[in-house]
Formats: sequence, structure tokens, C-alpha cells
Amino acid sequence: MSNLNFHRATSVALAAFITVLLIACGESDAGLSRADVTDIVRSELANAPAPASQGPSVAEVERIVRDSIADIPEPAPGLTSADVERIVQAAIADIPAPDAMKSMEMAETKSTYAPPRWSPAEYTQYLVKDAIKRYETEGLDATVAYYNTPESIDGYWYVFIGDQDDMMLAHAANPDLVGRPFSYATGPNEYPAGDAVAASADQDGEWFSYTYPNPATGGVESKHSWMVRYDGLLFGSGWYEDGPAKSDSPAYTKAFVQQAINLYDAVGLDDTVAYYNMPESVDGQWYVFIIDEDGYTISHSIPEFIGRDPALRVDATGYFFGDELTGATEAGRWIDYVFKDPNTGEERQKHTWAVRHDGLIFASGWYEQ
Repeated sequence: MSNLNFHRATSVALAAFITVLLIACGESDAGLSRADVTDIVRSELANAPAPASQGPSVAEVERIVRDSIADIPEPAPGLTSADVERIVQAAIADIPAPDAMKSMEMAETKSTYAPPRWSPAEYTQYLVKDAIKRYETEGLDATVAYYNTPESIDGYWYVFIGDQDDMMLAHAANPDLVGRPFSYATGPNEYPAGDAVAASADQDGEWFSYTYPNPATGGVESKHSWMVRYDGLLFGSGWYEDGPAKSDSPAYTKAFVQQAINLYDAVGLDDTVAYYNMPESVDGQWYVFIIDEDGYTISHSIPEFIGRDPALRVDATGYFFGDELTGATEAGRWIDYVFKDPNTGEERQKHTWAVRHDGLIFASGWYEQ
């Protein structure tokens, strides 16, 4: 860094603290005038030696100056010329040589190490934060270019980036999504994962859980994505874990219902209802139906059940299961009754898991084989 540039950097950093000195000076005759303080600071900066090579950044000088003046008591009624000279000289003297600054930078780098991969949630958040840092230092084009390369994929971790219109800018695991809306990123059974991810993201960061293909294994697993809106862009990444298998019908049913609740929380009622009214939302014997606060079914993959009178919830044996269904709480409950299996068309014993959420009931079930 040249002598001129060093002085400029130091001047910028000290400028923020001149106000502090001026306030301490006060307006009394015993203190210095604002012009006096300004002249002293400029004089001291002009006499400060330049570093031999790469010097500190503006932020580093600012921190050093702040530390230097932190313990100086406020005089009354004002600072003298000697006081100001001593403060500025002490601040300049504390600026380390380039070699020392390099050591400080290395220490700071070590203090921001990546969390271990066996802590996947923390590691995911770290990757998103690191992507934002890359954007801040290298710009959008270079950042997007990097996260569209195979080298940016870390096991099953990859960073995806979207623009202010939720168009995919970077997705190394699935390049076909680049240049398309997030809505093109769908999970099994056309689950609108991309829409939900985009809708969930905010400036503070949000998690969204769903099932999605794992690029490292090729299988469909439970994914937990962390998304942050920054500078009008969306930065995200996620980690995977084995979800319940269909052979564990109760656990799979609970997870299926929870995914419906997650979608509702992300995109709202209308889009959730529209999805679960689609035949594509059916996963074998599993489908989600939603009941409103008045007990009416507002979403069902079988159209004839939408808007059905709650009084007609009677199974093939004559058992009325409507009260049990609408009596579900936030903790969830199982309801058993006989119902037609959409795969076989036969009446079978059905075990339905129902959860009340936000005044609605989300439910799905499995059949005895």
C-alpha cells in the first residue's frame, strides 16, 4: 500500500472518531474548536509513516483506533491540543506492521472455521454464509459461475442461488434448473419443493424440510434446506437424512402429513389445496386430505369427496368416524375405520393420522394389506 493510500485509509477510519473528539471538546473557551481538532488530526496523519508493504484495511484501522481511545476518560470542560495529539498519536502507533497484520488476518480466518460435517445443520448454514461472503467479495457473476461447477458440490451439499424474481441462477446438482423458475424444482409426486423453498426464505434465514433426490446417492431422502434472502438474491443449501421407509407405514404416514403442513406454512392454503387436489400428489396408498374449521373436506385427490357433508363420514360397517376425525388436536391422533383403497378398489381397514394445524385438519392414512 502506498504512503498516500495508507493515509487515505487511515483518514477514513479516523473520520468516524473525530465526531467523538469534537463532542468531548465541548463549546467552552477551555476546549479546542472544531477547526483545531481537524488540523491536529490532519497533521498527525501526514506525519504517520507508511508501511513497507501491504498495510491494514480501513476496517482494521477503525478497530485499532476505537480500541486506542476506548479507555481515555472524557475531560471537562474540553480537550486540550496536547490531549488530541496524544490520542491520535497513540492510535497511529498501535497500527501493526504488515507482517503482524497478516498474522491477525490468519487468526481471524482460523476463528471462522467450517463446522464439522457431522453437525449437518451448522455445516449447511456455514456453506450458505460462505456463499454470501463470496458474492460480497467477488460479485454475482463469479459467484454464480463457481456454484454452477461440479467442484462446488461437497458430498450431498451444494449451494443454489436465485434472483429477485426467484429464477434459478446456480444449481450445480441439476444444471437443467438454471435459468428456470424455482417452481421447476419439484420433488417426488410433483411436490412443489422449489416454490416452498422460495416462499420460506427471508433475510434472517429459514429452514424448510421435504423429500428430494439426493445427488450423492441417487435416492429420495428427507432434505432440510436453509435459505437466506440477501441483497435481493436467494442463497440456499441443504442436508439429507434417511426418512421413514414405506415399510414402516405409521412413521411414513406421519411424515407424509407433516410435509403437507410444511407446504401449507410455506405457500399458504390455496396453493396447498390445489396441489393435494391433483392426482399427482398421490403416493401409492398415501394421499392427503384437508378439512376446514366447519368439518368440510376442502382438499382430496378424489374429487367426489371435496365439500362432502361431514355427517356422511360413515364407513362400510356403519361406523361414524367423523367426530373422531374432527376431534384431532395439534398433537395428532390415529383414527381407524374401513375405507376404499384407491389402489385396489377394495374396502380395507384404514389407519388415518390426523393433525389439527392453524384451525385446519391435515390427514393421511395407510391400509391393512
